[in-house]
Amino acid sequence: ILFKKNTTMKKVLLLAVLAFLTLSTQAQFIIGGSIGASIINDNSEYDGQLRADSMKERVFSFDLRGGYQLNDRLQVGLMVGYKYGDTLNHYSGADMYTESANELAKYNTFKLAAYGRYTCIKFKKFGVFAELQAGMNKSKGTVHIAMLDDPSLDQDLDKGKTTELFAKIIPGLSYQLTDKVSIDLNLGFLGFGYSHKQVKKMVSEKEDIHNSSKFGMDLRTGGLSIMDFMQDVTFGVNIAL
Repeated sequence: ILFKKNTTMKKVLLLAVLAFLTLSTQAQFIIGGSIGASIINDNSEYDGQLRADSMKERVFSFDLRGGYQLNDRLQVGLMVGYKYGDTLNHYSGADMYTESANELAKYNTFKLAAYGRYTCIKFKKFGVFAELQAGMNKSKGTVHIAMLDDPSLDQDLDKGKTTELFAKIIPGLSYQLTDKVSIDLNLGFLGFGYSHKQVKKMVSEKEDIHNSSKFGMDLRTGGLSIMDFMQDVTFGVNIAL
């Protein structure tokens, strides 16, 4: 019986490999990448006085991908990505800190994911697509607090390491420049999906672990500026080989 089960498994695996090789020979290989960046400047006002006086946030991201165009609508493949962000908050001493301070938070994130893109609507050279991404993000963050009135009180804080598992659907627009080259616009702020985050950091010489999950849309609300939405928008190029 065990021999028959092993034989059956080998046949299934062989058929899967043959199917993949058949699709690979018939499909078109695609390489591409995308990039995104945003800068946000904001002044917060409370009771007529500037409190957390100013905030400046910068975000830069890019990803590289390779996959197969199985037909004129379906593309599958793998992607790797990197994202950097920093936020500088200035406090005059009337709010979070008793003295004037600059608080600089930084993070670096690396991404590995599989993706499948389906073009739902095609009109001449234009297309509307939905892209499913499933993978993992690994990030690390730090915070430096500079006390402007007394530098001896400066602090460096470790925000810990974050591991995120995610599956999400991101809509986008595409335009076919030539038979081999297309450009696209990924609207990440309209994404819908699930993510689970685990944050590990040292607290009082002990490792503290915090888990959180999120399901739903990534749509930003609350009267934010267009630059807030640009954090989740990327511009990409795909080339058929």
